Amino acid sequence: MGFVLLVSGCRTPEPPHPHTLIVNLDYDFTKRHACAEKETKNCVKQFNIYELTDGQRLKLFSFPAPAGARGPVKGIKATSAVLMLTAGDHIIGVTAAPADGPESYPEACSVIVKVPPAPH
Repeated sequence: MGFVLLVSGCRTPEPPHPHTLIVNLDYDFTKRHACAEKETKNCVKQFNIYELTDGQRLKLFSFPAPAGARGPVKGIKATSAVLMLTAGDHIIGVTAAPADGPESYPEACSVIVKVPPAPH
C-alpha cells in the first residue's frame, strides 16, 4: 500500500541573521540599590537579558546597573552586540543580578518581540 503526500505552502526556514537588541527598562532600586565601585554587598550589579522562546533560557547579554542608583529609575538603556536571531516572535526576559546572590527570574519580566526577516 502506498501513500501520496500532497504538501503546499512549505518553505525552508530562514537561517538566523544579524540584529542588535535595544533594551529600555525601568527599575526600582528602593529595596536593593545599584552597586557602587567599592560597594558590592546587597546591591544590584547588572541586568541579564535572556531568550526564553520555546522554553529555553539562553543568556543573550548583560549590562551593568547604573552605578549607585537608588529608588525608581526610568529609562535604563542598553544595546547588545550583534546577535544572530531568526525571524519571528521571541520571548525576551530580563533579570536583576546582585553581586552576592541569585538573580531574579527572567519569566517575571518578559516581553514578546518580533524579529523582522532578513532583507532580500
